[in-house]
Amino acid sequence: MEIEDHGPEATVARLEDTLELCFYALSQGIMLAEDTHAQNGWNPRADPQMFSHLVRREALELIKAQNPDARDEDNLGAAMSGLHLKVGETDQLRVWHGSAGEVRVPTTETGRNFLKQRSSTAMYLPMFGAAEMPSECHTILLWEHKDGRLSRFTLSRPLDSESGHVIVDWHESLLLRFTQRVDDIPYRRREAAGERELQSS
Repeated sequence: MEIEDHGPEATVARLEDTLELCFYALSQGIMLAEDTHAQNGWNPRADPQMFSHLVRREALELIKAQNPDARDEDNLGAAMSGLHLKVGETDQLRVWHGSAGEVRVPTTETGRNFLKQRSSTAMYLPMFGAAEMPSECHTILLWEHKDGRLSRFTLSRPLDSESGHVIVDWHESLLLRFTQRVDDIPYRRREAAGERELQSS
């Protein structure tokens, strides 16, 4: 039986289109949150949780048009509320707002169970049975913003949590990878009355 490669290069390749969409959607969400705060004279620093929620809300609408199974989640506490996407038969991706690049431990058992998986470099021998082989790859897309733009866009593969910290298999920074290409990419958003094209501004 072929074993799926869950290393960073293979995983990013499988998730390429979804990651590109997430980058675009989060960027649009940040623009919306910035505009909302500016129009109302609000200081984003006074209520950072609301800013993150506005970003997530707009991002979810854009992502669901391409991935109808995407859903929001709230198992990290309000400031860490994120998105959950299933991509193909192999990958589950959670999109979380981070703080200084740290992947925080979820507050629910379901969230903590998501972190638990075998290392991508572990050896699997057929003689021990296919049941021991990993069937899914769980990853976390961590985003942060600064000055109206994404300042962090990192894909991480967790292994578990211990003593209040997430044990990470690997990190892959993708900020530069998508920054230079997304501005020129059109996305389509499905509506009840048809489709209209969304152009990045």
